[in-house]
Amino acid sequence: MRKKDKPKLQKGIFCGGVSEQWLNEIGIYSLEEIQKIGVIEVYLKLKKTNPKVTLNMLWGMQAKLLGISHLELPNEIKEQLKNKLKNY
Repeated sequence: MRKKDKPKLQKGIFCGGVSEQWLNEIGIYSLEEIQKIGVIEVYLKLKKTNPKVTLNMLWGMQAKLLGISHLELPNEIKEQLKNKLKNY
């Protein structure tokens, strides 16, 4: 399958079309792929291809995997993710 033929992320996964576009650009089309690869690895790939990506994208991906809004993501989880980033 050619890249342009790949499906987009399931509608409604991310409210912003830009986030979906960024994920599609690195070959991510589902939450399952994010979970399989890991949010830290996906975030780092995004950051490498697009320096505009912020930690909010990391929070958003983790929140979606947990089935909650990014606004509900506990600070404890955010700190854990930041610590994992430091180890890369």
